[in-house]
Amino acid sequence: MKRTIHTLFVLLVMAAVLSGCGLLKKQPLQNEQVIRADNPEQIARNGGIAADFHHLTFSATFTLTAKGTETTLDGEVRIVHDSLIWISMRKFGLEVARMMLSKDSVWMLDRINSRYFAGDYRFFLSQYRQEADFNMVEALLLANPFKNWSDNLVFEGCSDNRCRIVYSGRYRINQGIPGKSLPEGSGVMDQVVVLSEATGRILENSLSVPDQQRQLSVVYTGWTKLDGQLFPENAALTVQDQSNTTLLKIGSSDFSSANILTFPFKIPPAYKPMMQ
Repeated sequence: MKRTIHTLFVLLVMAAVLSGCGLLKKQPLQNEQVIRADNPEQIARNGGIAADFHHLTFSATFTLTAKGTETTLDGEVRIVHDSLIWISMRKFGLEVARMMLSKDSVWMLDRINSRYFAGDYRFFLSQYRQEADFNMVEALLLANPFKNWSDNLVFEGCSDNRCRIVYSGRYRINQGIPGKSLPEGSGVMDQVVVLSEATGRILENSLSVPDQQRQLSVVYTGWTKLDGQLFPENAALTVQDQSNTTLLKIGSSDFSSANILTFPFKIPPAYKPMMQ
C-alpha cells in the first residue's frame, strides 16, 4: 500500500509526463451526447473543446495496476476551475490519502505511512523528471486541451468521427512575458490528440519526450452531460517507463456543479515529510 499511495500521487500529477504516439487503440464512444461541431478543423486547431465550469465535484474509483498487482481505492474529487483541485482517496470507507493542488503549490497526505508533502511542482521534476503544472493535471483529469502551451500543430483530418492533430516540439509558454518563450528549465514534448468530430472533445491524448523512454497515453470513454458540458466517465492512463508499464483507471460518477465546496487540509503534527 505504501508504494500504491506514492504511485497514485505521482500519476495524478504527471503533467508533462511523456507518452508515446501510436500506442492508443481505437475505442468506441459510449453514451456520447452529440453536439455537432460546426467546424471540426478550426476546433482541432484550437486543441479541442474544453468543459467550461466554475465548480465541479464527482465520485471516483481509482484502480492502479503495477508490477502484477491491482489496487482499487474509492474517492471524491472537488475542483474550482483553473484554481484548485482536492482529492480524497478511501479504502473500506477510511481515508488513506488526501491531495490538494493550487496553481503553484502541491500538498499531499499519506495516512497509511503518516507522511506528508508541502511544496511546489518542482518536486516532480527533481524526483521523477516529470515536468508538471496545475493546468495539465486538470486537463488530463477532464479531457481538456492544454492551456499556455505552444500551438504549432498539424491537422491530419477526420475519419470515422475521429479528428487527429499532432504537435511537434511543444513547450510551456512563459506567462506574462511578451512572445512565446520557453521557461527556464522546461522541456519539450511531442503530443498527439484525437478528437470527436461530433463534439470536439478529446478522446485520446498521447505525450512523449524526444529521446526518453517514458510514455503516457490517456483514453477517455463514456460521457456525462452536466450544464451543457461533457465530462468523461472513464479515463485510462497508461504509463510506460523503460521496462515498466503502469495503468491507472479512473471511473467517475455523480457529477455536480454545486458551488458550496470545502477543501479541508491539515497536516497532523506527528506526520513526517516525504522528503528530508
